[in-house]
Amino acid sequence: MIVVSGISGALVGPLPWPIATLPGFSQLHATDREWLPGLVETALGDAKRSADDLAWLNVGVFRAGNSMSACGLAERWDWVGPVLGVDAECAGGLVAFLLAADALTLRRCDVAVVVADHIVDPPTVEGTGWDEGCAPLAAAAREGATRAGAAVLVLERAGEARRRRARFAGGAHRRLGAAAGMVGLSVRGIADLVRHGLQQSRLGPSDLRYWELHALGTPIGDAVELSALSRVWASGGSDVRLTTLGSHKAGFGHLEAVAGLVSLARLLALVETGMIPPTAWRQPLSPLMNLPPSLTVSGDGSVAVGNGGCFALSRSGLGAVVLLAPVD
Repeated sequence: MIVVSGISGALVGPLPWPIATLPGFSQLHATDREWLPGLVETALGDAKRSADDLAWLNVGVFRAGNSMSACGLAERWDWVGPVLGVDAECAGGLVAFLLAADALTLRRCDVAVVVADHIVDPPTVEGTGWDEGCAPLAAAAREGATRAGAAVLVLERAGEARRRRARFAGGAHRRLGAAAGMVGLSVRGIADLVRHGLQQSRLGPSDLRYWELHALGTPIGDAVELSALSRVWASGGSDVRLTTLGSHKAGFGHLEAVAGLVSLARLLALVETGMIPPTAWRQPLSPLMNLPPSLTVSGDGSVAVGNGGCFALSRSGLGAVVLLAPVD
């Protein structure tokens, strides 16, 4: 069993939504050269690890970005485990997470550090959020600018971890369509990926209390994503329990490769607190959102002990799904 043992992150600039809704995250007014190594050390501390501990372990670095940037982090602490850069744009964080879990399962490393960062030029840019135009699923859905941020997750095998915050239930990643991104995708492609992720996790729609959407804020893209989820949940029959949909982009804006790890932070909050993460939906919601009775966008703050999942998509048509569950 693979578990999330530590997490840290930071978002830059004024935030329209409380940073406290993201466990382990803080707010910065600007970035510097040491902010990413500092977040790595904070995440390791959250996992009750130290540099001295890791000197005797095989540590892997899986970074959303190129391999050179991943090697730079490994060289800083003289880690000799596998190093991999994942150039998958908005899906990079989740794909890096899945590859890290695979490496732990195959015992290619003892500890896996998953890293994603997005730097906006200039680094002090305020970014965007709900009050600045990012409105997924809204009748007036539209995208906004990106926000600078970074996130680090530490993964370990459960029997060797000093802290077990959430269990990696499973997931999947695959190419879904043309390089046109959401416009080039089919409802069937996303639905098949979500089903495959659920099968890998040995879960069904009735086992999920919350689902974190990719939700770019584009009318076509949001409609395709919702139609795919509706198809999966509708196929579960009349016994499927209610699953709440949410999106961090409605409150924090676009974070590019960091987006997937922010989604995982929200799932972590779900499995640890048993509460639905809040979403700053902009009303009214789109009339195109034709959801089955088993899916809802309400329920923020309600009790929902159980499992959660998330989806991310790159502009090149690569999709990824990750599911987290409470530690047994």
